[in-house]
Amino acid sequence: MLPSDYVNPDSEYSFLNKIKPHLFFSKQQGDETINYLLENFEPTLPRYQLRKRIKDYVDYIATWDEDNEETPIVLFICSNIADLLYVKRRVKKLLDEEWSDEVLCIRVTTSDKVRASGVASLIWEEVS
Repeated sequence: MLPSDYVNPDSEYSFLNKIKPHLFFSKQQGDETINYLLENFEPTLPRYQLRKRIKDYVDYIATWDEDNEETPIVLFICSNIADLLYVKRRVKKLLDEEWSDEVLCIRVTTSDKVRASGVASLIWEEVS
């Protein structure tokens, strides 16, 4: 689903309008469905907006209503290694301060790795 699909109130994905990820997709593994929220951080994004987007995602998935579905896996694509390290530190800090008892799956990688191998490859580092 693309962000334009979230705005339509009749869409089954309108619940994503609050966070507006760049991409929402599902992967079927046997009888289990895994949902993913993907955010691609542009290299020109100011730090304060990067911090806000990270916090918005952490808050959003930490309060996910698990009655409907499993908590989605969040995928952050960073423009370079410096941003990747910053995002990992920021996520860890938020999880430690606010959501220490929650089990959230957040993974990061760089845009170079995505271009070389694709989104579905084993390029993701889990933030724990």
